Amino acid sequence: MLIQTYIEVSSYYPFTNAVLEILKHEVKIDPRLPCLSLSPEIVYSTSSLLPLLISSGLHQSLEFLKTGDWFVARDVDIGSSRPQSLTKVPSGREDIFKDKSIGLKDKRSIVRILKSVSEGSHTQDEVPTDQSIYEYASKPPNSVPHDVMDWIASLTLSFDRPDALSQNLAFTNIQRHLKSIGRLGAGFGAVTIKYGGGSELAQVFCRAAAVAGGGIYVLGTGLQIVSRDVSWSDFEGNKRVSDASNAPPASSTKPGISVVLDEGKQLWTAHLVGSYHNLSTCGASHTNKSLKDFNVTNIRRNISVVSDPLDILFDTQEPPTAAAAIVYYPAESLHSASKHSNHYPITIIAHSSDLGECSYGQSMYLSPPS
Repeated sequence: MLIQTYIEVSSYYPFTNAVLEILKHEVKIDPRLPCLSLSPEIVYSTSSLLPLLISSGLHQSLEFLKTGDWFVARDVDIGSSRPQSLTKVPSGREDIFKDKSIGLKDKRSIVRILKSVSEGSHTQDEVPTDQSIYEYASKPPNSVPHDVMDWIASLTLSFDRPDALSQNLAFTNIQRHLKSIGRLGAGFGAVTIKYGGGSELAQVFCRAAAVAGGGIYVLGTGLQIVSRDVSWSDFEGNKRVSDASNAPPASSTKPGISVVLDEGKQLWTAHLVGSYHNLSTCGASHTNKSLKDFNVTNIRRNISVVSDPLDILFDTQEPPTAAAAIVYYPAESLHSASKHSNHYPITIIAHSSDLGECSYGQSMYLSPPS
């Protein structure tokens, strides 16, 4: 028996128009699962985060698993039982020349582009700043075919179509991808954090701050008022601070930020970190310009738990088996009976049950990555 339940979760910050659809079978389910990662991400081996975690010893509190291959899906009929056609994106020069689906001339063009990106040998005259990655790759002397353009675009992890994606941004993202491969092991260049990714990382930092740095972190508490350019001497709550060691140096004249928490407690801080969604309701600007002036783009995110291990995505040539993989759907690649299609590319991170987010034999589709 299948039970279908819809739960309105629009009131849950920071999501709008959010609906949780639960399909339950009458079987015993681990109450701790699924563990949904609301901001799925991967960590490249060249990321400055990894050396920070290692030097601080915090890596011992986290578990990193391999992010495997990139795939491109094309001409997918939504609702059809026909298997999707997935093409693996080559991870290096050797894979490119092993691929029999493209000609030798095109292979040379691809290698030339990737070499130029990875070595940073392109010049401003060669690649104008207002040129898209599509223009750069599709015009002579490169002239890569349309299918190969999808390979290149998938490495950028961008929401934009290739013809609207600036080549500078595309080159930066592709270079990060190429330079990461092989640093942590053969054939891959990124890892994924087990048990929720970014949320697990935030908890590790908070615990470390509390244990080693004397920090305090409070869950489930928001901000009511934020006031900028407040000196410590003018801070109304400084008289109630019993531990003078927590106060800034007496010689410090830099203004800080005064915040009022939900329960009315006032705090003074030198730095305030947040997003548009949780700071725009605090009644005051915290930057040199109003929060309304920021260009905020809303995206739609889907998280699906599927009853299939999707082993084809996680099997890799080099051990160990991957726990995550990337699937890229180019623009206009999804088709429905109502003739609707996706105007923008869709990038999905597939997670296996090894990441502790779903039960064994299941996998998770998360779109888009953060």
